[in-house]
Amino acid sequence: MNLQLASTPEHLSIQLGACKAQLNWVEAAQLRESLARCLTGCLQSTQPKTANSLKQLIKLRPLAEALPSLEDTSLQAVLKDYPKDHLVNLVRYLRAEQSGTSEKIFAQLSRRAAEQLADDLAHKAPVPLHQVLPALAALEKPLAQQGVHVGINHKSRDYLQRLGQLPKSALAQLLVSLSPRSQTQLLILSEQLGITEIELRCRQIIQPDEKKVRSKADQNPLDEQEIRSLMALISKELKRLREDSNRAGRHA
Repeated sequence: MNLQLASTPEHLSIQLGACKAQLNWVEAAQLRESLARCLTGCLQSTQPKTANSLKQLIKLRPLAEALPSLEDTSLQAVLKDYPKDHLVNLVRYLRAEQSGTSEKIFAQLSRRAAEQLADDLAHKAPVPLHQVLPALAALEKPLAQQGVHVGINHKSRDYLQRLGQLPKSALAQLLVSLSPRSQTQLLILSEQLGITEIELRCRQIIQPDEKKVRSKADQNPLDEQEIRSLMALISKELKRLREDSNRAGRHA
């Protein structure tokens, strides 16, 4: 909608679409001040939200950047497990940021699915940020199932693999020191990251309620904050075990 302004020594004429107004210069000054207040208020109210969204985008972007390195069979498996309601927004994002990757995705789809996706894309404008974020976040689980881990998952995977190298007695001490909730979270995270060795070792020691663990894993995969909290707790317990071991060695 075009905004048209025209001024004379006595008046300011404004036309916005079908709406017209003629203001004297006192009224024009009042309008200017009112618009300035409204714009300032709007910008101040949206800036924190936008900043947080951009930070989240930076964290999620590596998930999309991992797609080009996948073999065709792995990419097909990712697309099979990827939520179909996010696919259009994902491809809209990739077309703008990684056009080669979007074409690679099209090549892995059936002819019918590719035609449907193309039709959906033809009626979509550039994807807004609030739709990009969930589309990227939805990549995390199917990528992890193919052994691709980025961000906090990559760090926690390395950490849990080192945890799996502990002697059985030390691992048992650590697990017993954790609350039942943290024990369950550790099992869920091990499964999320596909680290079967540590998962099996933990199950042998704590013998969890499998039905309870399965229910929580299906309904509540761990988010980034929960993973960071769990890793911090385990790190604290590992430090305590090392200190106890060092004290025992000095007194031996």
